[in-house]
Amino acid sequence: MKRNLLILTVALFAVSMFSSCSGFKTRKIDNAEDIASIFKKVNIEKAFPDKNVIEVSFLAEDHLKSDFGTMSVYFYDEGEVYYQVYIAGPNTWGDIDKSSFHKVTDEEKANRLKNISDFDFSTVDKHIADAVAFIEENTDEFEGFKLYSIEKTSDENGNILTEFMLNATKKGEGTTTTGNTVYTNYYEFEFAVDENGELFYQGE
Repeated sequence: MKRNLLILTVALFAVSMFSSCSGFKTRKIDNAEDIASIFKKVNIEKAFPDKNVIEVSFLAEDHLKSDFGTMSVYFYDEGEVYYQVYIAGPNTWGDIDKSSFHKVTDEEKANRLKNISDFDFSTVDKHIADAVAFIEENTDEFEGFKLYSIEKTSDENGNILTEFMLNATKKGEGTTTTGNTVYTNYYEFEFAVDENGELFYQGE
């Protein structure tokens, strides 16, 4: 678990309100139906028709909300791994860039390269429920759990593994305000799910 500070100014709030009025304003990354809807809206299988995808990840627009912010797709092409990001605000794909932290060896290609349809987010709701239950079994200090990020990555054995982060606030802490700035402490809880669906806490 990591403690962080969320600082929200009036200007930032205006940006958040603007982006929430996009075509994805009702979509959330903590809901399997919403993720399926995002895939459909961006025509994901047409955008990535080849069997060369190694990771798909989602990031929320805000640390203490689960509103859809971005979706990133990592794929292999001619010895390199590239990625492309779909941004909810302008409803568009960004440029394709080379990833500096993803590698696929020749030996791994047969197992790691997947179709985009192999990355199944239908169990996201269960992952969150299991993670919240785990936290609450160990402490009653936190509330307002929100999914901030989730990624599914293929490994060298052909399994698709899941990692995700929940953010929460601590009961009784509330927020503090200085001028037009609101300060909120939030706490990060990192989890992983293996190929058998078993949940692992990755925090301290």
